[in-house]
Amino acid sequence: MMTLGRWLFALLMLAAFWAVGWWWLRPQMEQRIADRAWTILNSDAALQRRVTGVKIEASGQTVSLHGEVRSPADRAAVRDLVTSGVRVSVLGGWLGSADWNPVQSVLDDLQIAPLPPGWAVLCVQGRDATLHSVAATDAEASAWESLAQDRWRSGGGRIKTSVSVDPDRYDETSDLNTTLEGLKREAERAAAEGGLWIARLGQGWQRVDLGASEAVVKSRVLELGLSEADWGKPLRAEVSATRVAYQKAVATRQERERLAALPPGHVFLAARGDKLMLRGAVGSSQMKNALLAGVLSGFPGRRIMDEVRVDPGRRPLGGFGILSEDFLEERAVQGKTFAIGVPGQSWVATDWEVGRDATPWESTLPKELTVAMVQPDSAPLIDWLQGDDAAFPDFPAPAPIPFLTLALFDGKAVVGGTVAEEAVRAQVVAAVRRIYSAGWVVEDHVRVDGSTGNAGAVFHTVRSLPRPPGLGESWLVAFARPGDEWRSVPVTVEFLEPGGVVRTDLIPPDMPSGAVVESLEDVIERMRAWRTAELKGNLSDVKPNDE
Repeated sequence: MMTLGRWLFALLMLAAFWAVGWWWLRPQMEQRIADRAWTILNSDAALQRRVTGVKIEASGQTVSLHGEVRSPADRAAVRDLVTSGVRVSVLGGWLGSADWNPVQSVLDDLQIAPLPPGWAVLCVQGRDATLHSVAATDAEASAWESLAQDRWRSGGGRIKTSVSVDPDRYDETSDLNTTLEGLKREAERAAAEGGLWIARLGQGWQRVDLGASEAVVKSRVLELGLSEADWGKPLRAEVSATRVAYQKAVATRQERERLAALPPGHVFLAARGDKLMLRGAVGSSQMKNALLAGVLSGFPGRRIMDEVRVDPGRRPLGGFGILSEDFLEERAVQGKTFAIGVPGQSWVATDWEVGRDATPWESTLPKELTVAMVQPDSAPLIDWLQGDDAAFPDFPAPAPIPFLTLALFDGKAVVGGTVAEEAVRAQVVAAVRRIYSAGWVVEDHVRVDGSTGNAGAVFHTVRSLPRPPGLGESWLVAFARPGDEWRSVPVTVEFLEPGGVVRTDLIPPDMPSGAVVESLEDVIERMRAWRTAELKGNLSDVKPNDE
């Protein structure tokens, strides 16, 4: 019979039994709760990538979470997943314990540590751009690439894009508008020099100084968080090409600005009888050659003296106005004409019946030209126009530069030019006779002038004589400085026209063209006469390439 004492003893024994059981089962239960929590967390692969260093600890009926997540949403997702998913059996299913949920609360100490958004590197050359970028997800990459293309093209440029995805290193940005609008602005104001810009997705663009060294440019780009693998061949090569193009474009612009800031050239023209004199300064040999070609073409019946200097301190831009006999006749005073020309402007006739130090042309000068720069060229021409002697004045000139010319036409090899030493002339003429020995008539018109500058060894000159033209091939005219290799041009109709020689690239820019043209004058006249005779005799026999 169960008395009160026996009931109390039984209850005490049951309590002791449960206490011993709880003490024995608790560690196993806590471990099973933690294992279950890990299983639940690992079931969400996307969420698992967004947590770092997570620890799950079970203590009695409480589960604690530690570690880092990328966002508050990730933190709530982890907590909710563990809270709703942790159900364990305390006694392995005995007594229906499989339905028990011993977890009463989930505490999280998860720290929010967001990853940075993706990055973009924009390489621009002119209005063409190449975009290298990394986004966090496929969706972000697709949207960013499409919108970036639209923004750049709306600014009038062309763009190539390369966007990859790396969700383990980057997070999606909440808003791409700042980056997109900045991209459009850069497209609208893209300059010929181009440039390099970097940005975090969702943030504004920063310009990288491409004038710096390659190492500095690389370190600046890597500040976005790029790895050496990111700085791979495509990106490195594109940045390097953009840097080289930028520096070249900047150098070109700076040189153009420097030249534009120089004073322009000036040339005086004085005409008297059948003589015409040019005196002044221009910025390049090309400008001088173009001027002389125009004068030679416009005044074939006049004797022309060239006293035009090439001055690197003058602007090598622009051209001189057209000159003609009508211009000289309409503005002549007592049969004499005096005019001044400035590149980009028309020739202006001026008074020559003044004192030699007068400046009747002063009002026509652009502001960059001073009287002091121009007057020394005006005075001697005024003297010549007012003098009784019709000969050209004797201006001191530098020592002539040695040169050689060669014309191959109609079975003749005519070698001319001026050298300082007889030995040089003899070597060159002997080489011409040797090379053109079969069926060619060699004519020696080389002058020896001791005042000419000394020449170097002529080894390269005698070894580089041009191949004689074959049947049906154009005649050739060649030029060389003693010691240099020959440069040749075919004889065309344009070459035989007045000024045709200086319009070709036969004469080097630093070589005065007047002496070369004079050396070839007789040869060119013979070529013109031969061609005229051929045209009158039988048009079909004219060499086809001469046209």
